[in-house]
Amino acid sequence: MNGLEMMRELRDNEQMSPFKAVALTGYDTTDDQQQAREAGFDQCFVKPIDPDYLFAQIEELASMLSNVDGS
Repeated sequence: MNGLEMMRELRDNEQMSPFKAVALTGYDTTDDQQQAREAGFDQCFVKPIDPDYLFAQIEELASMLSNVDGS
């Protein structure tokens, strides 16, 4: 099972609560990005990723989540 197949199964599982998922891939074509989104990934990053960019994205996501749950 690859990551796309795994994500499809997770998204199809009604017992899973909503969650955010990020793909980290070595493939950077438009088709690869679209396949990741269609599988259920919220974002898709291409390796190698700049650590500063990754940390900024994590901070942004954490801020969005804390605004949603009122923390």
